[in-house]
Amino acid sequence: MTRTITAIMFALMTITITCMVLSCSRGTPPAAEEVDLGEVGTWNWVMSAGGITGDTIYADSVDYMRRLVFDTVGNYVYTYNKALVSAGKYFLSYESNPVNSQMGWILKYEDGRLPFDWVVELSADTLVLAQTVIDGYTSTYVREIGL
Repeated sequence: MTRTITAIMFALMTITITCMVLSCSRGTPPAAEEVDLGEVGTWNWVMSAGGITGDTIYADSVDYMRRLVFDTVGNYVYTYNKALVSAGKYFLSYESNPVNSQMGWILKYEDGRLPFDWVVELSADTLVLAQTVIDGYTSTYVREIGL
């Protein structure tokens, strides 16, 4: 009888511990195609900080402008002074940042002309992207509001 009770208690403890472990797991993030972080829209550059020298550059202190545009079907356009720099497909991937090994969303550009960007912040009106290279820049963009 004692062995039966011990076996039942062991089974209940095993089930309880298994349920606790499974309920605390982080789960798998959604596939990139299913993600909507709110990135769709037109984003105008306002500042960048970092680089080897650690400088800060503000859009209102230079004679150029930068713009990122993301559409609803996974296309992007990057312009510098209204001239096309890069365009193509983009996607978001939840993975480890190659610079600091933290997990998060990385914005990847399929044409390879732009370095991948770590999504540092994304709100209704602000997008902060950090290049996933050592001594890269962290750039802040504001959403363009249509008239």
